[in-house]
Amino acid sequence: MTLRDPAAPAADQPMLRPLTDAQLGLWLAHQIRPADTDLHVLRAFRISGPLDHAALARALARVTYRHPALRSLHPGDGPDGPVRRVQPPSGTPCWHDLGTGSDRELAAFHRRPFDLETEPPVRAGISRPGHDGTTLAAFCFHHIAMDGVSAVVFCRDLADAYRAETSPDGVTPAPATGRDRAPAPAQAPASRDGDDARSAAYWADRLAAPPPPLLPAPAGRVPATGRPARVRELRRGAAAVRALRQTARAAGATPHMVLTAAYAAALGEAFGRDDVILGTPVSLRASGEADLVDCLVTLLPLRVQLAGRDRTALLRQVRERSLEAQRHRAVPAAALARAAGTAVLESPYQAVIDVRHEQPPALPLWGCVSEAVHVEPGSVQYPLDLEARIGDGSLRLVLRTDAATVPAPQADAVLAAVGRLLPHPVPWRAAPLDSSGPTSPKGVPA
Repeated sequence: MTLRDPAAPAADQPMLRPLTDAQLGLWLAHQIRPADTDLHVLRAFRISGPLDHAALARALARVTYRHPALRSLHPGDGPDGPVRRVQPPSGTPCWHDLGTGSDRELAAFHRRPFDLETEPPVRAGISRPGHDGTTLAAFCFHHIAMDGVSAVVFCRDLADAYRAETSPDGVTPAPATGRDRAPAPAQAPASRDGDDARSAAYWADRLAAPPPPLLPAPAGRVPATGRPARVRELRRGAAAVRALRQTARAAGATPHMVLTAAYAAALGEAFGRDDVILGTPVSLRASGEADLVDCLVTLLPLRVQLAGRDRTALLRQVRERSLEAQRHRAVPAAALARAAGTAVLESPYQAVIDVRHEQPPALPLWGCVSEAVHVEPGSVQYPLDLEARIGDGSLRLVLRTDAATVPAPQADAVLAAVGRLLPHPVPWRAAPLDSSGPTSPKGVPA
């Protein structure tokens, strides 16, 4: 087997790197909501079999060596503000004791705040073996150094490194040499015409005279723990996934665009609007960065105007504007804020949608069997946050709303409308989920 270990320039001393716009936004959000678990990314697994704790610790050290974001500090005293300070490899990271591995202990591990200025944005925890012989291993990251793709890369690299440490046929990587791969963080790629001024003009025009907000501004400061979330779920089977993909192909679109059109129409229906702005994440990964662990996404606004459009015309508009946004994604967050007439810390949207093709969390440790444990964050960064996961045989939609500002009937209406507006509706059930602690991979309380 071959461990993924890219060549790297020397780095015997800490290196300073500027933050991307997305990372700067997360750093600022952390200053306001330091205990907000919606800024955390958790991967937890119950492991059965002969787990070698020392080998797992060494494997984690190798992974943090390969991925500089995982051993970086983020102080606010750089020459031009917050920076990333990449630390030299420092041996085996500290592991936290998860006791018996109970749901309560895992939730406490998840909730514990990061100090981005003095500690790296990753922590690991492990429990004592339980009565059933399983051990809980958990890895919590701050979003400033982690995104959805990176979580898959991390688990894959950790499994590779563990196999190298424990398997008779594993390859032992060369020892650390003090060399480090720490490229300058990816900024948004240049627009296709290479003209950032034209991109800024595009956003100024697209976001001019923005529609009224869906919700009134919340009174008072956002709690340090973030906005408490109310969670609802909708599931469909393989037939619905096929219908979604067929509709997308027929329109020259993607499943993401079909879901976005349905969500925009659902928001318009539930809130009585004919003009809405959604936030949608786009990747900033450049060529050669597919195997890099870091936060390499940004959120762009997609304005959808609903008046007088049937489903076909609405999907056509979403397709065109999604492609336009991709072409003009090089504009910094400050320029987007100016175009929308908002402060840098404010979003030009209150609703976001995140669509991914499902990759179930997996940590295939050599000689062991692992089962993923899901934990709801319990908080939400945006008032209306729709997460869509598309698998080969299932479509899972999870709507997380700000419990303090989004009335429950409106949250129900949004999810009901999404279900009705998707291709080939089938019976569905929207039910509140318990967001107080760990759940099974299917989303039901453990």
